[in-house]
Amino acid sequence: MVMEPKLYEAAMEGKIDVLRECMNPEYVQLTANKNTVLHVAVQFDKGSTSGVKEILAKMGSSLLCMVNSDGDTPLHIAAWKGRTDAVKDLIDCAKEEGNELESGVKVITKMLRKTNKDGDTALHMAIRSVSWNRDDVVKMLTEEDPESSNSANNAEETPLYLAAERSYCGIVSEIVKICTLPACGGPEGRTALHAAVSAGCSDCLKNLYEGKPELTKKADINGWTPLHHAAGLGSTSMVKALLDLDKSVAYLRTKDEDGSNTALHIATSQGKEEIMKKILSSNPDCWEMANGRGQNILHIAIEYEQQKIVKFILGKPWHTNLINKKDHNGNTPIHLFAASNNSRLLDLEKLKGILDLMAFNKKNMTPLDLVTRNDQYEKLLERFRRPKNLCSILRPLDFLSLIFLPILILYYIFWVFLEIRWRIQNFYVSEEPTKQKGAADDG
Repeated sequence: MVMEPKLYEAAMEGKIDVLRECMNPEYVQLTANKNTVLHVAVQFDKGSTSGVKEILAKMGSSLLCMVNSDGDTPLHIAAWKGRTDAVKDLIDCAKEEGNELESGVKVITKMLRKTNKDGDTALHMAIRSVSWNRDDVVKMLTEEDPESSNSANNAEETPLYLAAERSYCGIVSEIVKICTLPACGGPEGRTALHAAVSAGCSDCLKNLYEGKPELTKKADINGWTPLHHAAGLGSTSMVKALLDLDKSVAYLRTKDEDGSNTALHIATSQGKEEIMKKILSSNPDCWEMANGRGQNILHIAIEYEQQKIVKFILGKPWHTNLINKKDHNGNTPIHLFAASNNSRLLDLEKLKGILDLMAFNKKNMTPLDLVTRNDQYEKLLERFRRPKNLCSILRPLDFLSLIFLPILILYYIFWVFLEIRWRIQNFYVSEEPTKQKGAADDG
């Protein structure tokens, strides 16, 4: 039955006398969105619980679990609105009803765990609330039914995940404290700890670790742990916080398409020098690890053309152990450098004494073989093939050399001519006084 305007306005404004007059327990009036009078009351009643109580007293508990077209019960709406008074009245009424006759399930349990079309319980809705009473509503719901925190919605979000994602430290602490084994899952296998890292909330991170320390090693569907995410996001504070809690996570690898990467590999590929320093400070042997393609951090830095990171790595005493190391394709970092298009990545002159430029990869190619004739930095590698001379300097500039080389040759011949002429003139000038002196002596 369509709800009468008079009843709707009475429920919205909390007019008790009109409510008593218009309500009939024999049939339920509904709005266009299939809201009952109880839905309307908890949504609009401004601070007065008398309207909710009156409706429950007149219409009975049957309205408690009735849903609107979005699948929301009155408790969903009250929780979302932050109506602590209405939430309390609904819980009290449900507890008084005891068990349902047909199912034997407690009415309070059924109401608290009821999900809407998005799979959200009232607890999900309370955490999403923007009301100042949000924390109080969450506490009321979790204390009444700790197991409700284990429910994941259609997006695979648990209440704990939602709280961590929003940096609601108080709610995270409340759920961890009240609920014995709260679920903490989120989309794509992520956990509440992943969400806390993404939000950059160190307090949430600590609260979660105290309640569920195993989350530091929990990976998502791509094998990314919270530390991998922190490194990928470039969050130095989160990397430090995670390593302070559990250093061993620095050795864990991903399972994505790019191969088994550690957090150090991810930081290297993205040029996050400060994060690399934090990881190497906590776990100084991490540089030894190769990814799933057999690449060390120098391979990765060169492949992603991270010039600053290359310089950082080459400044470490252990860089000599990386520079000639081969990956699964037999490529050394110098192979990757030779095949790239960035001559500024490496200063080969400084590395001349430690490079193996004759190392073959699995295609039987050396770094020198990978350098094309028109490559802008071939002149650097030329220094390792033959002594430096005019031709080797001009070789990458063949077109220009055709123009300037004849000019240089003519210029050189001209100066040679001047030099010879000057020497001949000096010779005759120096001989003239000698001849004059000899003639005087004869006389």
